This record gives sequence, C-alpha cells and structure tokens, in this order.
Amino acid sequence: MTEPGASFDSPPETPHRSGPPPLKHTPRPPAFSFGVGDEEALKKIRKHTTPAGRIVAVSVVLGAIALGFMYYQQHKALEQAKAAYYKAHEAPTTEAFLSEIRRIFT
Repeated sequence: MTEPGASFDSPPETPHRSGPPPLKHTPRPPAFSFGVGDEEALKKIRKHTTPAGRIVAVSVVLGAIALGFMYYQQHKALEQAKAAYYKAHEAPTTEAFLSEIRRIFT
C-alpha cells in the first residue's frame, strides 16, 4: 500500500529504470534545404500563371458572362410575360381574359 505521509500528486520513486535510455533531441536540417539560399529559391519559384491556370480562369470568366446573359434573357422574358398578364386583366369579359392568357403562355 502507500506509506503514511506519501503524496498522491507525485508518482512513486523507482530506484532504477528499465529499458533503453531516453532519446535526446537532435536538430533536423530544414525540409527544403538543398544548399540554396532564400534569394536563389525565390528566383527559382515560377511567378507566372500556368497554361492550365489560364484555361481555368478564362472558362470561369466566360461561364460568368454566359450565366449573366442567360439571367438577363430570362428576366426580360418574365417582365414581358408579366406586362402581358397585367394587360390581360383589362379585358372586358372572362372569356376575353382567358383567351389572352392562353395566347400569352402558349
């Protein structure tokens, strides 16, 4: 068991350690050090856009333009349909209103 007056906060003392000695920290060389200084490494890094990057950028821009054009066309068609629908409400009879609505949406 425990000795009287022993502290539970600290582990019990062992007279000897078994197993290999603890490993000592040995500093490692930098991961990307090939004998090249910072200035030379910065010169070697390409700072230009790759052809694949250019293709992706152009396709994103063209896609955004196409989506904008499609939105504009849909918006314009919807506005024309709403205007015709509101104009159809001015019809004198229900039959005239329904014939106008059929003409608009067919």
